[in-house]
Amino acid sequence: MHTKKTAALLLAIGVALSFLGCGSGGKPGFLKDLVPTTGKVTVGGKPLESATVNFNPDTSAPGARPAMAVTDASGMYEAWTMVAGVAPKDSKGAVPGNYTVTVSRVALPAGVTLPEGADEAQAIGLGAKQLVPAQYTDMATSTLRVTVAAPKTEKNFEL
Repeated sequence: MHTKKTAALLLAIGVALSFLGCGSGGKPGFLKDLVPTTGKVTVGGKPLESATVNFNPDTSAPGARPAMAVTDASGMYEAWTMVAGVAPKDSKGAVPGNYTVTVSRVALPAGVTLPEGADEAQAIGLGAKQLVPAQYTDMATSTLRVTVAAPKTEKNFEL
């Protein structure tokens, strides 16, 4: 009988703690420090639509985390920090710090469709063309840099 009371008490405590959570709804605390990071990507002065913009952090900085964005029809982007289990809409912005930025945009030939889940290398194998100059698609050669700092960071990239 004593064991059943102990088990019931432990269950009640567990349920109560699950309602209390950790004060942040289970989300990492650093999310409150994210800085809105926006801008525009152009190639030859024209907006680059549907490009992937990767923010690769200086990994020597404490708390460094990668961020990314996808450009809209006008070339505008809004970065979000990649956090497992957290939707991009709930992690808008980037951790303050220095980043090397890479940009990629592949276009398939007319009539070619990309299989679901295929990556960029597979797309290129199907005849897709990279629309971004090669130096900006690789972290080792990209000269694109941004320092993210509060209260807001806006950085345009002309490629």
